[in-house]
Amino acid sequence: LLAVERDEEQAARGRQVYTRACAVCHLDTLRGDSVSPTLVGPSFFARFPDVTALEMVTAIRGSMPQNAPDSLGDQAYVDLVSYLLKVNGNGSGTSELKVDVAELEKIIITDQPRSR
Repeated sequence: LLAVERDEEQAARGRQVYTRACAVCHLDTLRGDSVSPTLVGPSFFARFPDVTALEMVTAIRGSMPQNAPDSLGDQAYVDLVSYLLKVNGNGSGTSELKVDVAELEKIIITDQPRSR
């Protein structure tokens, strides 16, 4: 239900990134704990209100993993965002999110269903 299409294979790779680099703090449920915020539902969107996919990737890359920000590589961060969008209700598309800055800038993330 987001203004972006992403590929199932990419989301699966993003899940692997999440399991390896994020789940230790945000938990397998993505619900976090008293220190790490939840990455699903309204509170997730409240952290990223109507931002571009580039802004989301940049924010996550600049701060995560907490002990080693900007350490996963561009593709891993884009794959991770694809996974986070999937678990937050985004339907799959026919193509992957691109690592290309100009393409990521065109995509607006919103928690509102898109009109067809």
